[in-house]
Amino acid sequence: MTTREIDDLLFGLLGRVDGDARHLGFVEPAVLIFARCIEELGPGACDQQIRPYAPSMIHALDPAVIPTLNYEVLSALPGVLDRIGAVAPDEASGHVEAIRRSARQSLERYRRLLGEAPEGAAAASPADEPPGDSAGGPAPPGVNLALVWQYARGGYDFSLGKTIRTGLDLVVAGDRSLTRSFDPLVAFSGRIREERDPFAVQLRAAVSIAEHEFRRYGVGEIRRLPREYIYRISERGHAADWLKLFTGGSAGLGFALLAMSTLDSLDLRRRKRVLRDDFVVTGEVDPEGNVREVDAGSMGPKVAAAFYSGCRTFVLPHANLEGAKLALAALEKRHPARRLELFPVARAREAYEDHRVTGTREVSPVRIAAGKIGRMRKTMAAGLAVCAVGALLGIFIPPRIAREIVTYDFDGGSIRFYNRYGYNFDRFDVPYHIRTVDNDYSVHSAKSHRLVLGDADGDTLTSELIFISVESREGRKSPHGRIHVHLFSGEGRLLRHLAGMPEVAGSDPGPAGAHRNFGYYYDIVEDVEGDGRKEVLISFADLDYSLSGIINVSLSRGDYQCFLHPGHMIRFVTGDFDRDGRIEIAAAGETSLMPSGVIAVLDPALMHGMTPQALDRAIPGFADDVAMRYIVLPVSDLRDLREGIQKPFIDTIIRDEKGRLRVGALEDSENDRGNALWYYFGPDWRCEEVEETDAYRAALALGLSGEPLDDRLEKQAARLKGEFRYYTGSGLSDTPVVNAGYLAALRKQRPAGVDSVRD
Repeated sequence: MTTREIDDLLFGLLGRVDGDARHLGFVEPAVLIFARCIEELGPGACDQQIRPYAPSMIHALDPAVIPTLNYEVLSALPGVLDRIGAVAPDEASGHVEAIRRSARQSLERYRRLLGEAPEGAAAASPADEPPGDSAGGPAPPGVNLALVWQYARGGYDFSLGKTIRTGLDLVVAGDRSLTRSFDPLVAFSGRIREERDPFAVQLRAAVSIAEHEFRRYGVGEIRRLPREYIYRISERGHAADWLKLFTGGSAGLGFALLAMSTLDSLDLRRRKRVLRDDFVVTGEVDPEGNVREVDAGSMGPKVAAAFYSGCRTFVLPHANLEGAKLALAALEKRHPARRLELFPVARAREAYEDHRVTGTREVSPVRIAAGKIGRMRKTMAAGLAVCAVGALLGIFIPPRIAREIVTYDFDGGSIRFYNRYGYNFDRFDVPYHIRTVDNDYSVHSAKSHRLVLGDADGDTLTSELIFISVESREGRKSPHGRIHVHLFSGEGRLLRHLAGMPEVAGSDPGPAGAHRNFGYYYDIVEDVEGDGRKEVLISFADLDYSLSGIINVSLSRGDYQCFLHPGHMIRFVTGDFDRDGRIEIAAAGETSLMPSGVIAVLDPALMHGMTPQALDRAIPGFADDVAMRYIVLPVSDLRDLREGIQKPFIDTIIRDEKGRLRVGALEDSENDRGNALWYYFGPDWRCEEVEETDAYRAALALGLSGEPLDDRLEKQAARLKGEFRYYTGSGLSDTPVVNAGYLAALRKQRPAGVDSVRD
């Protein structure tokens, strides 16, 4: 790194912060730039490049802002201070020592948070105040947003993840009107944003979501109030410095949660929700409440910001889950004592009604009535007696007659249904035992149950409640047994109950006859058959992973199809990967029958059977070889260069931002789970791109003797693309083909429709 390159980088930084060298948007990247210079040139050789800037850095580094610095910046700061002190000893003297003390104290707080404090030191709980937000006093009500500051210039790329706390003031500018509706005014820190500004779009979408949800809760008076939503950035942790640099749209989900909580603070309903302080959130939203994917490249820094923030949970879009899991795994490897839970969501309401984001509080009818009266002072003066009677009737009668599920809870034995008023109008007692566990739906573990509230039948009028559960024998330690799916109407009436899925038993005693206790791992609720009604897809595996698969439950027909796989196959994703206008299910797994990891591509309309058909004993009812395509992964050069490398297995399967199938394959020894290759598939099911992780590049480099790493990777990528194998029904082909077993099953199902085969 030359003096000219440093000049260019710092000049560009100053331009972004209007020439303010004390702005955190300059200070933090500048520390990283100097740290990179020291790393590339060595402690002594870099002094010439640092000397011209030492006085400016001494001026910019204020001990008061040191506790607000990013963890990576704090970790690099001591080395930078050493060089600044060496090249400018007179200017540095006492000021640099004060900065050192502040940096040591801040790093010590981080070490306590990460569980790395020396023996005898007080351990920090995950709910401790984030080190970067350490100004005095308790944290004000608000939401912790994860944002990313990115700076690329002259071939260098710097990314910093930050958490900032946002608040919201709801100003009611007058009494409630009986006849007139008001549009909300939305501003940020008192300034109304430009209409097409992505940030402003998210602010308005957040308010729209919140007010729509509260109308669903039966709180219709909001639109009758003249109101202004004023979002603000907390002054704690010098967060306002970052406001100038924050222009993206990934704050929408956090703003929506904040708006819903602020409306709940008006005591509009019996069972209100209150935001927790121990979660960080990112996600874009649309006005309908759907949570959209954010830039995949920002997830690493955002996960790091949440990880070092002290919070327990990171709320993120479901589409960004796999990228976040990879980033979190790398952080947990460095700091094994620290734990952060990833909570993926598809709708803002799903996040708001979860116990990891909000708690519940009961509000008395008297308090609700008093609030309504207070918001109608002028109107009440004209007819106090009549309105009082009407208000009381409106409070006490509707909660007992309204039967529409808005929220619910499950205590392990019963599901309770609550209406928009927070009134428990009905319950369902589960007629079997469930071994409940603390389900983390983002990780690879057997789940005991899940509840999903949404429009399952496609009528857009009411929401239905789906209950997925596992019936277990009492005394069993794990949630394995019979899988059940219940469908309840919006009024709490049981519409469907499919039990004992899958029913798998061999005709003779032996291994195939023992597949009766299954664990439920992942699910997707989506219209995969294209009929406007949603299906429930569930992945499962038996106790020893010798049999696994995917269930497709049709809620409209009341039946299901079950795909079995002889081996481990529980991760799956849906999408129109071949661009034919229809959805495919792509499932990832492994089997002793194949030399590498495999991908089964399934037709949701025809998937009852097993692929490949090669068990010792046939399983009655699963004789069809139904996988539409069955793809076997190649083996990379790493296996020949290092000991302890297993055959590749697929750890991640997702849909990328272009709609392509993206598969992450691990070739790991016991301690190198990061040795991953990413494969991207085109619509013809050929691999069109190979990407290596940094960990894989490092592992491969250790086995090379003199050959340039990039040359070896280029040759390997070309080879790997051509070595995928495709199951024909009787063998393997080097070109993409449709499995003959699927074609035969299709002919049996509709003999006259062979010309509609999906090829």
